[in-house]
Amino acid sequence: MNYGIILAVIKAMRLFIAILLSIVSTVPLLAHKILFDYTKDETAGNADWIPDRDFPFPVPFTPDKETDWDGAISSFAFEIAQTLQDTVFILHGYPITYNDSTNPYDLSNFDVYVIPEPQNPFTQSEKEAIRKFVENGGGLFLIADHNNSDRNHSGWDSPRIFNDLGSAVLFGMHFNITGESDNYFTYTSYNLENFDPITDGPFGRVTALAFHGGTSITLKPDFNQHVKGIVFKNPDHTGCMFAISKYGKGKIAGIGDSSPLDDGTVDPHDRLYNGWQEVGDSLKNLFMNTLVWLLQRDEDSQSFVLDGAIDTVSMYLGGNGNLSVYTGKKDSLFYVGIKFTPSERNILYVLISSSPYDSVPVPWGRDGHIGSFDFYVSYSFATHNVTIKNEHGLPVDIELSYATSDSVF
Repeated sequence: MNYGIILAVIKAMRLFIAILLSIVSTVPLLAHKILFDYTKDETAGNADWIPDRDFPFPVPFTPDKETDWDGAISSFAFEIAQTLQDTVFILHGYPITYNDSTNPYDLSNFDVYVIPEPQNPFTQSEKEAIRKFVENGGGLFLIADHNNSDRNHSGWDSPRIFNDLGSAVLFGMHFNITGESDNYFTYTSYNLENFDPITDGPFGRVTALAFHGGTSITLKPDFNQHVKGIVFKNPDHTGCMFAISKYGKGKIAGIGDSSPLDDGTVDPHDRLYNGWQEVGDSLKNLFMNTLVWLLQRDEDSQSFVLDGAIDTVSMYLGGNGNLSVYTGKKDSLFYVGIKFTPSERNILYVLISSSPYDSVPVPWGRDGHIGSFDFYVSYSFATHNVTIKNEHGLPVDIELSYATSDSVF
């Protein structure tokens, strides 16, 4: 046995893992990381449910147009990368884990995990990893298809796989299968339950959802009281087509058909259809509003200690977030400079408070930059609370700068 060759292989493998970890970790801190699953044979048979045929990240890494990526759900991924400036990864060739530092594509490294029509079931350890990911604040998007959509003849289809994952018991969503109602139907529905973050969110209004062979979702509020139907087949709100839920600190979205995501840019040997633009921008709005909602945390809260001459911190806050800033300087001026993205129209108001002062609204400029606001701090370790409220709950990039009275801001 040539131990020199073995050692060289081990070193090469370690270097490869280090490079992958560096790619994941060097994505800008303010960019969310969206992971699409490709571990469950998502391209089996007449399907192509991936953002791109290059993985673990699409090529080019930063696309300029929708056709730069060529998977059937590349338009959805392109909107994520181009509009939200978030980063898309594809999980293939690596295990599904949570808090495994040896895995560069461990779920803990990502904000949202999209599972588009899996064809093989999850192992017990994979189920637990996904559960922990959501429980600890991750966003999960379950994309199913109609009953008996077994494309690789494994004996499993996506509704059964998601049910086996625990979608009903954990999240309150049961995907209907054989012997259950509305498990294979084609229909364009205009029956929406109003939920502004999704039905009238930052990307626009949702007016319809078109299924071409999908299943319905039976809501199970007895298992999870947070489950909520958004789009229904019937006016009496039966035959749920799209649902959301919460579990632990995380959020879940589920849909009973993959057709709405299909943009027609598929493997030439597959026969799929362009459903992405079937009802105008409604489907794009639905999926993008949902992704933004999955990224948000109901109560984002973080704390920073600013004790240098000029310190700056940057972070994302979604929805109604709170940020506490602790200043360790006594008898100093506290200058606060705030900027946010994507635009000022999504901000309702910004409050900066410093006990014993009352909260003061801070105006913002047309360029999206809020002017400086001064506080005189007469006691050490003062706490300054910044509250952000958004019109549609978009994530906001908060940059706070602290400077003493002797510093140049």
